[in-house]
Amino acid sequence: MTDVIGTISACLDLADRIAELYKRIKGAEKRLETIATSVSRLSSILRSLEDVLKPDLKAGLTAPRLPNDGLRNSLIAVKDCKDTFNAIWRELDEVAKHQKVKRSIQYGEAIKLDWAEKTFFIFREAKVAEYNDRLRTSKEDVMLSLLVNQLWLAKQPAQ
Repeated sequence: MTDVIGTISACLDLADRIAELYKRIKGAEKRLETIATSVSRLSSILRSLEDVLKPDLKAGLTAPRLPNDGLRNSLIAVKDCKDTFNAIWRELDEVAKHQKVKRSIQYGEAIKLDWAEKTFFIFREAKVAEYNDRLRTSKEDVMLSLLVNQLWLAKQPAQ
């Protein structure tokens, strides 16, 4: 009798796991699109920030009276974010073999994955989550470096 109950319990547990896997597979496109949209938006913002900071460095000047270390640290933090973006795009493009995710997001196209790609995404999600953690740290570095630059500017005498 206990063998029958154990077998039934194991079958119910397996059915629950299959149902959970099905839900994850079914929602893969939406999760991938959310990640890609977020990365695209943040990438655009940081590109603008880099454009504001970089020309002054090339000209040998600091951005509005920023210290060279502050400017350099800001640009390093932005570069770390960009490197992480590229790693995330590679992961997402590895999943969606038949379409480029970055291009699809930029042009407002829906991301369509077949069942194999959706299933593959589930196994790549952990890696993407690692990159998101790295990206979170890089974003914090950008924010902190900008805050330090802001404080430095506030301490400068008025001209």
